[in-house]
Amino acid sequence: MKQAASTRMSYRRRLLLLTAGSAVLLLLVMRKRVLPTWSLWQECRRLEADQRAGVDLEAERQRLEARLAEITARSGGDGPAEDRWRAVIGSIGSGGPDAPKLIALSPEHLQVTGERTIHTLPVVLEGRTGTLLRFCDRLERGTTGVHLVSLDLHTTRPTAFGTPGGAARRLHATLYLRTIAP
Repeated sequence: MKQAASTRMSYRRRLLLLTAGSAVLLLLVMRKRVLPTWSLWQECRRLEADQRAGVDLEAERQRLEARLAEITARSGGDGPAEDRWRAVIGSIGSGGPDAPKLIALSPEHLQVTGERTIHTLPVVLEGRTGTLLRFCDRLERGTTGVHLVSLDLHTTRPTAFGTPGGAARRLHATLYLRTIAP
Protein backbone atom coordinates (compact mmCIF):
# COMPACT_ATOMS: atom_id res chain seq x y z
CA MET A 1 0.00 0.00 0.00
CA LYS A 2 2.77 2.32 0.95
CA GLN A 3 4.61 1.48 -2.24
CA ALA A 4 1.55 2.30 -4.38
CA ALA A 5 1.28 5.74 -2.75
CA SER A 6 4.90 6.51 -3.48
CA THR A 7 4.48 5.33 -7.08
CA ARG A 8 1.46 7.58 -7.49
CA MET A 9 3.42 10.46 -6.08
CA SER A 10 6.27 9.87 -8.48
CA TYR A 11 3.81 9.82 -11.41
CA ARG A 12 2.38 13.12 -10.21
CA ARG A 13 5.84 14.61 -9.96
CA ARG A 14 6.73 13.33 -13.40
CA LEU A 15 3.54 14.78 -14.85
CA LEU A 16 4.21 18.13 -13.13
CA LEU A 17 7.81 18.21 -14.41
CA LEU A 18 6.68 17.27 -17.90
CA THR A 19 4.04 20.03 -17.88
CA ALA A 20 6.51 22.63 -16.57
CA GLY A 21 9.15 21.60 -19.11
CA SER A 22 6.73 21.79 -22.01
CA ALA A 23 5.52 25.23 -20.84
CA VAL A 24 9.12 26.49 -20.77
CA LEU A 25 9.78 25.07 -24.25
CA LEU A 26 6.57 26.64 -25.56
CA LEU A 27 7.61 30.04 -24.15
CA LEU A 28 11.06 29.76 -25.74
CA VAL A 29 9.58 28.88 -29.14
CA MET A 30 7.14 31.78 -28.87
CA ARG A 31 9.89 34.22 -27.96
CA LYS A 32 12.42 33.11 -30.57
CA ARG A 33 10.19 32.24 -33.53
CA VAL A 34 6.70 33.67 -33.27
CA LEU A 35 7.19 37.14 -31.75
CA PRO A 36 9.77 38.43 -34.29
CA THR A 37 7.59 37.17 -37.13
CA TRP A 38 4.56 38.82 -35.56
CA SER A 39 6.36 42.18 -35.23
CA LEU A 40 7.52 42.02 -38.87
CA TRP A 41 3.96 41.24 -39.97
CA GLN A 42 2.65 44.21 -37.97
CA GLU A 43 5.25 46.49 -39.54
CA CYS A 44 4.29 45.31 -43.05
CA ARG A 45 0.64 45.98 -42.27
CA ARG A 46 1.52 49.47 -41.01
CA LEU A 47 3.48 50.23 -44.19
CA GLU A 48 0.58 49.00 -46.33
CA ALA A 49 -1.82 51.17 -44.34
CA ASP A 50 0.46 54.18 -44.86
CA GLN A 51 0.52 53.52 -48.59
CA ARG A 52 -3.25 53.13 -48.70
CA ALA A 53 -3.71 56.29 -46.62
CA GLY A 54 -2.13 58.26 -49.44
CA VAL A 55 1.39 59.09 -48.36
CA ASP A 56 2.05 61.16 -51.43
CA LEU A 57 5.67 61.30 -52.52
CA GLU A 58 4.97 64.26 -54.78
CA ALA A 59 3.58 66.24 -51.83
CA GLU A 60 6.69 65.34 -49.84
CA ARG A 61 8.91 66.56 -52.70
CA GLN A 62 6.96 69.84 -52.91
CA ARG A 63 7.33 70.32 -49.17
CA LEU A 64 11.09 69.77 -49.47
CA GLU A 65 11.31 72.21 -52.38
CA ALA A 66 9.47 74.85 -50.34
CA ARG A 67 11.87 74.28 -47.46
CA LEU A 68 14.80 74.62 -49.85
CA ALA A 69 13.40 77.91 -51.18
CA GLU A 70 13.22 79.14 -47.59
CA ILE A 71 16.88 78.23 -47.03
CA THR A 72 17.86 79.91 -50.28
CA ALA A 73 16.02 83.10 -49.32
CA ARG A 74 17.60 83.07 -45.87
CA SER A 75 21.14 82.60 -47.18
CA GLY A 76 20.88 85.30 -49.79
CA GLY A 77 20.44 84.08 -53.33
CA ASP A 78 21.21 81.29 -55.72
CA GLY A 79 24.81 80.29 -55.86
CA PRO A 80 26.85 77.14 -56.19
CA ALA A 81 26.27 76.19 -52.54
CA GLU A 82 22.50 76.44 -52.93
CA ASP A 83 22.63 74.27 -56.06
CA ARG A 84 24.49 71.64 -54.08
CA TRP A 85 21.95 71.79 -51.23
CA ARG A 86 19.16 71.44 -53.82
CA ALA A 87 20.79 68.24 -55.12
CA VAL A 88 21.14 66.85 -51.59
CA ILE A 89 17.58 67.64 -50.52
CA GLY A 90 16.21 66.40 -53.83
CA SER A 91 17.84 63.02 -53.24
CA ILE A 92 16.24 62.54 -49.80
CA GLY A 93 12.79 61.52 -51.00
CA SER A 94 13.93 59.66 -54.11
CA GLY A 95 14.54 56.24 -52.57
CA GLY A 96 10.96 54.95 -52.62
CA PRO A 97 8.79 54.07 -49.63
CA ASP A 98 11.76 52.82 -47.59
CA ALA A 99 13.74 56.06 -48.10
CA PRO A 100 14.78 58.15 -45.10
CA LYS A 101 12.32 60.87 -44.14
CA LEU A 102 13.34 64.47 -43.51
CA ILE A 103 12.57 65.38 -39.90
CA ALA A 104 14.29 68.75 -39.50
CA LEU A 105 16.40 71.09 -41.54
CA SER A 106 18.36 73.53 -39.40
CA PRO A 107 19.59 76.92 -40.63
CA GLU A 108 22.77 76.98 -42.62
CA HIS A 109 25.92 78.03 -40.77
CA LEU A 110 28.41 80.25 -42.60
CA GLN A 111 32.05 80.63 -41.65
CA VAL A 112 34.27 83.03 -43.60
CA THR A 113 37.98 82.21 -43.51
CA GLY A 114 40.11 84.44 -45.70
CA GLU A 115 38.82 84.20 -49.26
CA ARG A 116 36.69 81.08 -48.69
CA THR A 117 33.27 80.62 -47.19
CA ILE A 118 32.42 77.34 -45.47
CA HIS A 119 28.72 76.43 -45.61
CA THR A 120 27.50 73.83 -43.08
CA LEU A 121 23.96 72.46 -43.17
CA PRO A 122 22.60 70.21 -40.37
CA VAL A 123 19.92 67.81 -41.66
CA VAL A 124 17.94 65.40 -39.45
CA LEU A 125 16.60 62.24 -41.12
CA GLU A 126 14.62 59.28 -39.82
CA GLY A 127 14.74 55.72 -41.10
CA ARG A 128 16.15 52.26 -40.65
CA THR A 129 19.84 51.88 -39.88
CA GLY A 130 20.76 50.27 -43.20
CA THR A 131 18.71 52.77 -45.19
CA LEU A 132 20.37 55.73 -43.47
CA LEU A 133 23.86 54.35 -43.96
CA ARG A 134 23.21 53.56 -47.65
CA PHE A 135 21.84 57.09 -48.12
CA CYS A 136 24.97 58.59 -46.52
CA ASP A 137 27.18 56.46 -48.76
CA ARG A 138 25.19 57.45 -51.87
CA LEU A 139 25.33 61.10 -50.79
CA GLU A 140 29.08 61.06 -50.21
CA ARG A 141 29.85 59.27 -53.48
CA GLY A 142 27.23 60.82 -55.76
CA THR A 143 27.26 64.51 -54.86
CA THR A 144 30.28 66.56 -55.91
CA GLY A 145 31.35 69.40 -53.67
CA VAL A 146 29.25 68.32 -50.67
CA HIS A 147 31.00 66.41 -47.90
CA LEU A 148 29.55 64.60 -44.92
CA VAL A 149 31.48 66.02 -41.97
CA SER A 150 29.69 64.26 -39.13
CA LEU A 151 26.94 61.72 -38.64
CA ASP A 152 25.12 61.42 -35.31
CA LEU A 153 22.80 58.41 -34.93
CA HIS A 154 20.35 58.25 -32.01
CA THR A 155 17.03 56.61 -31.19
CA THR A 156 13.90 58.57 -30.40
CA ARG A 157 13.27 56.60 -27.21
CA PRO A 158 15.41 54.27 -25.09
CA THR A 159 15.39 50.69 -26.32
CA ALA A 160 16.88 47.49 -25.00
CA PHE A 161 19.31 45.44 -27.04
CA GLY A 162 17.62 42.74 -29.06
CA THR A 163 14.05 43.92 -28.60
CA PRO A 164 11.77 43.08 -31.51
CA GLY A 165 9.69 45.69 -33.24
CA GLY A 166 10.04 48.64 -35.57
CA ALA A 167 10.78 51.16 -32.80
CA ALA A 168 14.14 49.54 -32.08
CA ARG A 169 15.08 49.71 -35.77
CA ARG A 170 14.15 53.36 -36.44
CA LEU A 171 16.84 55.95 -35.90
CA HIS A 172 17.27 59.67 -36.20
CA ALA A 173 20.44 60.65 -38.02
CA THR A 174 21.82 64.17 -37.87
CA LEU A 175 24.00 64.77 -40.92
CA TYR A 176 26.34 67.73 -40.93
CA LEU A 177 27.02 68.52 -44.58
CA ARG A 178 29.69 70.98 -45.65
CA THR A 179 30.65 72.73 -48.83
CA ILE A 180 33.36 75.30 -49.46
CA ALA A 181 32.79 78.25 -51.78
CA PRO A 182 35.54 80.62 -52.97
